[in-house]
Amino acid sequence: MFLQWLNPIEAYAVLTDAVLDESFGAFTISIFAPQNVSDSDIIAGEVPAYLSDLVAIPILLVWFLLPVVLGYLRFRNADLG
Repeated sequence: MFLQWLNPIEAYAVLTDAVLDESFGAFTISIFAPQNVSDSDIIAGEVPAYLSDLVAIPILLVWFLLPVVLGYLRFRNADLG
């Protein structure tokens, strides 16, 4: 399930579900589990820390910042003129 959250769309859906306290399952498509199975059916007992809703924030930050940083590092010494 953690690999599923590495998808930025899924991480965004998890974060908005947590903030709005409402599930927008129609906007997400899971390829790892059938649509009629909830996460609580898959995970028995206590939910691991890496599956908490707050983990979606660093995942989204990496998706937003990594391309910017890589682009900056690639073009900082480029002669564009």
